[in-house]
Amino acid sequence: AGLPDGTYRVRLVVSDAPDNAPDRETQAVRFTGPFRVDNTAPVVTVTARVAGDRLLVEGEAIDQAGGRVAAIHVSVDGGSWQTLGPVDGIFDEAADPFAGSLALPAPGPHDVVVRARDADGNPGAGAAVVTIR
Repeated sequence: AGLPDGTYRVRLVVSDAPDNAPDRETQAVRFTGPFRVDNTAPVVTVTARVAGDRLLVEGEAIDQAGGRVAAIHVSVDGGSWQTLGPVDGIFDEAADPFAGSLALPAPGPHDVVVRARDADGNPGAGAAVVTIR
């Protein structure tokens, strides 16, 4: 969390100078391969509508730090979380559209909350309100 989002390499320098005379000291330098730091939560957009006798929840989760979306869940009115899948069937992109249908709740207004988690564990959420007539 102490580094900004981005791709990094680490340089490691090891020296035995403290334990050797100046003419006998040695040093080694190594670099790690590149690795990505992602501290940014995914941005989630949500729409919810009635489709026949089901509640259709659609939207998109975007990991703006360049990682990938790893999981999406939905809750209606604070109820249990249910898994939503990506439209193309696999979480493999920084921007993954999602869609799912749920049992239609009772008439009235309902809060639909979608949470997404990216591959680095950062959570993000979005919400919509739908009124069932």
